[in-house]
Amino acid sequence: MAVGTELNGSAPHAAEAFVRPMINVTKPTPPEEGNLLTLPDLVEFNATYNRDHLFCAQYGHNIRLPPAYITHGDLFDAVLRFSAWLIARGLAQRPKVVDGKVVKARPVAILMSSDVMWFIAFASLIRLGVPVRS
Repeated sequence: MAVGTELNGSAPHAAEAFVRPMINVTKPTPPEEGNLLTLPDLVEFNATYNRDHLFCAQYGHNIRLPPAYITHGDLFDAVLRFSAWLIARGLAQRPKVVDGKVVKARPVAILMSSDVMWFIAFASLIRLGVPVRS
C-alpha cells in the first residue's frame, strides 16, 4: 500500500479542522511569537497541527493505479529521513563555525523528475542550511 493510502484507495480525511499558520513576510518575527519564517518552519508547523491533513496526491507512471496520498505528517517524516540520509552519506553538510566565522555548506543541485520527492529533497536541503539550485 502506498504512503497514506487508505484501504479503499480514497484520500485520507483528517477529523480536526485545518490550522492555518501565521506568515508575515513584511514584518518577520521569531517563530516563538507565532509567525513562521522558513519553508522548514511551515513543514514542521503543518506536521504538528495538521498532521493528518492531505499534503498531496502523487500519481505514478501508471495513472490507472490510485495515487499515493501524502499527509503533512508523512511529508515531515520524509523530510527528516531524507535529511538524515544526506548527512549520513556525506552528500550534504550543515554550515559550520570555524575560527569564529561561518563557513557555508557546499551547494547542492537537484536534477530529478517533478514529483513530490523533488519537494522532499528541496525542503530537506533547506532544513540543513544547504544552498540549493534546481
